[in-house]
Amino acid sequence: MTKKPFWWEVLAYLLPTFPLGYFWHLVTFADQCHRLAMYRGEVIIPLGLLSMVI
Repeated sequence: MTKKPFWWEVLAYLLPTFPLGYFWHLVTFADQCHRLAMYRGEVIIPLGLLSMVI
């Protein structure tokens, strides 16, 4: 049995999850999120990606 590199697993998580989260929070439910004051005026996309990596 061969061991797959750890970074393949990280990419397998990030590639489908990040775009889904982006559209979920910033497109589909953007109005609700802004009404709840969940986000600042300008969203920092790299910070969201970094939080998923961590």
